[in-house]
Amino acid sequence: MKTIRAKLCLVIVGLAIFASAAIFGVSQWVSSHMAETALTREVNGAQQQLKASIEAESRQALMLASLVAGDAGVRETFAAGDRDALASEFEASFADLKKNFGVRQFQFHLPPAISFLRVHKVAKFGDDLAGFRKTVVQTNETLKPVWGLEKGVAGIGNRGVVPVFSDGKHIGSVEFGLGFHENFVSTFTSQTGYPLAVLRPSDAGYDIIGNTLPDGFAPQALMRELAGEGSSIESGDYRITRVSVTDYSGQPIAVALLAVDRSAYQAIALTAQLTGIALSVLLLAIAGGILYFSNRTVLRPLKCVAGEIVALAGGARDIAVTGTERADEIGDMARAVDIFRVDAIERERLEDEHRRNQRARETRQQRVEQLIETFRATTQGLLSSVEETNADLQSTARGLEQVAAASAEQARGAAAASSEAAGNVQTVASAAEELSSSISEISHQVVRTTDIVGQANGAAQSTNEKVAGLARSAQRIGDVVSLIRDIAEQTNLLALNATIEAARAGEAGRGFAVVAAEVKELATQTSKATEEIASQISSIQIATEEAVGAIGGITGTMDEVNGYTAAIAAAVEQQGAATVEISRNIQNAAAQTQTVVKSIGSLDEAVGQTNQSAASMLAASTDATSKGRSFQEEIARFLKDVAAA
Repeated sequence: MKTIRAKLCLVIVGLAIFASAAIFGVSQWVSSHMAETALTREVNGAQQQLKASIEAESRQALMLASLVAGDAGVRETFAAGDRDALASEFEASFADLKKNFGVRQFQFHLPPAISFLRVHKVAKFGDDLAGFRKTVVQTNETLKPVWGLEKGVAGIGNRGVVPVFSDGKHIGSVEFGLGFHENFVSTFTSQTGYPLAVLRPSDAGYDIIGNTLPDGFAPQALMRELAGEGSSIESGDYRITRVSVTDYSGQPIAVALLAVDRSAYQAIALTAQLTGIALSVLLLAIAGGILYFSNRTVLRPLKCVAGEIVALAGGARDIAVTGTERADEIGDMARAVDIFRVDAIERERLEDEHRRNQRARETRQQRVEQLIETFRATTQGLLSSVEETNADLQSTARGLEQVAAASAEQARGAAAASSEAAGNVQTVASAAEELSSSISEISHQVVRTTDIVGQANGAAQSTNEKVAGLARSAQRIGDVVSLIRDIAEQTNLLALNATIEAARAGEAGRGFAVVAAEVKELATQTSKATEEIASQISSIQIATEEAVGAIGGITGTMDEVNGYTAAIAAAVEQQGAATVEISRNIQNAAAQTQTVVKSIGSLDEAVGQTNQSAASMLAASTDATSKGRSFQEEIARFLKDVAAA
């Protein structure tokens, strides 16, 4: 009873059974009620016919009596007391009435109830009937006709008694009596078709006056049954009804058992019952057809849709949804399930794509972290090398200043010695040797300075290349961030489309709408994160460009220092040549004193230039150290921001 099919079957079958039972019950009740009503109406009609028949015979007796009482000759003869004349006049006609019309009594009475003439029994007259012939007494007392049943010596008769007047004077009464016996019962049954039994009370119970009941019906036994059952009983195909027969005064005088054939009504009721059964069976058949049609057109497609939903819930996506071509609610359900299937496929695709993007982001993040660590280590090494090189440059510049100062001092000494050269050649020779030694030392210092400057220049160029590589890496990171931003925007667009499709799906797409909203929120957060990363990358690119410019300045300064050291080297080389020339021409010192003085002047200028170059190199190395530290701080801040993003 958990499935819709079972519940629907139960409802349809229950309704069909209930309707069938209702139809059968109603038809049974209606048919029984109609049959009972019709039978009761017929019984009542039969009773009325019985009473009308009794009344008709009473009126027939009254009519005969009235006819005789209205005859003038009869009145005169009766008033004259001529019994024989009356007898002779009516004996022949009475015989005919008795034979053809069932007249049993015809007599004249003197008030109050003295028998004057019994036409049916002429020899008997003069007896007083007042003790048991109340109709005669009443007629002679009231001077009004009386008719109806009355019990007499010969039994119950249907009597009509009319007063007789002669010249306005009441002289007696005339009576006709019709027999109320077997003949009446037979006549009634033959005329109406209703079997009848008439019984009169007696000391032994009831005596049968007449009986036309079918065989097997005993009137006395029926009376005993009716005494305890009521006014009617059902027996076989008949309803036996007890009818009280009253006399002229309305008092019970006999009992009639009236039988009405109820087989026709039973047949009608049976026909109605069979019709109700047929209608019930037809209704059950219709219910079965409805159930079969519902199962074929509703329940089975619903079961298919439910199976497809279960399959979709179980992860199957390659199923073919049936019923989408239908135009009813099941078609709507099938189309909704198909939309759910398509959305599920799209959701899985988006989830797979999201997982791939997540893995790609994680991989890129790991790669970025590795690049950051590598870049941090590389820049730290490079910056350390730059600092060491700058320190060496500063040390070299200070040494160069000292050497330049010493060279200047020696140049001044050489100038003094040159002034005295004319007087003391030996002193000039010694000074020349010392000068040669100093120049040699200067040459070594210049070579060393040149080497250091070359190393610093190479380190600066290498640093410049690495910083340029860093700029390119930052540019590539910016490209990756742009790609991530594009993916986030596409994901946001897909989430928006999924939300729209979920809204179209209604209640079935509510869960997918929540997932689409979460995907949209994640895409929005990703877009914000990529914008922050893009901002940091932009800062890195700006800092990198500044570092490239600074290192470019260092490189330019190193180039200038290299030029200065080259000039110094050339000057020292010239000084060495001059010293050699002085040593070779020591014998000509006097003649060349002026030349030496000039050379020493040139040397003094070269030493001044060397001193200036050393100062410039010191300032450049100091500036390079400061910019290198700023660059290191900027790189550290950039790496921190990138790691935090």
